[in-house]
Amino acid sequence: MKNCLGVQIDIHKPHRGDKNLHAHILVTTRRFKENGEELGGKAIDLEPINSEQ
Repeated sequence: MKNCLGVQIDIHKPHRGDKNLHAHILVTTRRFKENGEELGGKAIDLEPINSEQ
């Protein structure tokens, strides 16, 4: 766990005749504490820099 963030990945297979194979990736905005069971502070150092600057 490089950044101590939780990630959930859901892959959805298409329904019969449908070709919409897709996935959802959810990432926490807070880091896990050392015990791995609680969330700590927000990982503001990972927020993208404003692209206009």
